[in-house]
Amino acid sequence: MAGVSDADVPQEPRDSWSSRLVKHFLGHPLPAVLVALVCVIAATIPFGGFARAEVTKPGLKQLEVGVEHTFGPLKLTIIEASWDTDPQHGQTDRQIYPSVGGAYLMVHAKIRAVGKSEVPFSVLNNVMRVQNLGSMFATAYTHDSISDDGEVTPGKTVPDEEAEYTVANMADAISLPSIGPGMTYDVVFIFGHRGTDFPNELTLHTYDFTWRASSIDGSFDWRDPEVNGQVTMPLKPSKAQQQRLDRASQRAARKAAREQHKHKRAHR
Repeated sequence: MAGVSDADVPQEPRDSWSSRLVKHFLGHPLPAVLVALVCVIAATIPFGGFARAEVTKPGLKQLEVGVEHTFGPLKLTIIEASWDTDPQHGQTDRQIYPSVGGAYLMVHAKIRAVGKSEVPFSVLNNVMRVQNLGSMFATAYTHDSISDDGEVTPGKTVPDEEAEYTVANMADAISLPSIGPGMTYDVVFIFGHRGTDFPNELTLHTYDFTWRASSIDGSFDWRDPEVNGQVTMPLKPSKAQQQRLDRASQRAARKAAREQHKHKRAHR
């Protein structure tokens, strides 16, 4: 693992770099603020700016399903993958609504915070990416929308490796922006996928992080997500989705039988 091990890391303020800049330059004339921001951005260029760290590793570690792995301050155990058009079908207190433009890709996992520091959103939101799955929605809940008059507005799509996700607690489907020190959760990583044509296998890339000071303001945090592992697992409809598919197939078979019966009667 890059950076430090599982040992405790010092607590640092979680204010964003932008909020610190605003506080620092508050009261200065606007041109001075703009000049300072330009200088800050220019200073980050040698460090890669604000973009995801470039992948330089020649090979990826092959990870196993059901085995706990460490990624910066997070321990992650990937359990299984499935897809569903309506994960909370029939539930009255919904957190997830039916997909309009496709289906939800769901990765069931257990996550655990290491040490005495929280696992921030920047880690939860960058620990995995989908590979070789085709067109994905930009975020889990960016879907085609249908107006009252039937007009369809397409949801924004991106390549699979750029698709973001929501981490939802299995117990209540509420999203987790971060997890506290020492906390363990049974979760689902939820991606949005255009259409319902899925392969039989899912490949994920996982990312590790480095504990370092910011090149902007010197604050410490887990930074520089860098791909370090790969895991491939079966991908199949969820149990509820499979039941819906089976019922739809049975209805189609009954309809075809009725049509065939009508055709025979008409030609007697």
